[in-house]
Amino acid sequence: FSAIFPLGPSPQNATYSWSCRKGPSRIPCESSAYAGLSNAELTSRTLRIPFSNLQPSIVYIWSVLVSTSPSSQGIAFAEYKVPQLPQGGVCEAVPAISFAYNTSIRLQCHGWSTGALEESLPLSYQFSLIQNSGLSTVLCRFSPSAECSAALPGEEQPGQSIVSLIASIRIGELRTLQVPF
Repeated sequence: FSAIFPLGPSPQNATYSWSCRKGPSRIPCESSAYAGLSNAELTSRTLRIPFSNLQPSIVYIWSVLVSTSPSSQGIAFAEYKVPQLPQGGVCEAVPAISFAYNTSIRLQCHGWSTGALEESLPLSYQFSLIQNSGLSTVLCRFSPSAECSAALPGEEQPGQSIVSLIASIRIGELRTLQVPF
């Protein structure tokens, strides 16, 4: 996933130069913020930054210097903050031991929260099971509900047992934390 910083209408013969500063002190960003970005990308009209380049909960101020001639320049700024992953909660399955075909289980997560600055971003939950073959089956798709009741599917082939249950907890539409049961 990427943060995208597009600009408005482009003046003819414009050149662009992107740079980054962090936080209120506006110290220059470390080189990891630019990781994987080519010089052509840092001088293009639109900049895409992979989330993996940025640290959670840090405010990044991306600026672009737009020049149409040596005497005609302008600058634009965009602030961006990668939200923290949800933290502090637990997920559990009831009953803790289940058997295919004849067990309904209830999966639930509680106590998860986001950082103070991300409180306006909603959490959503998805519950899945993983078989030893690597096949993943979604039991309940992403929703605001932190609970899921489902019947465990039976083995389609001998030896296709369930290895684990996973809760995926997403903040807004931005970052997802996977929690094994």
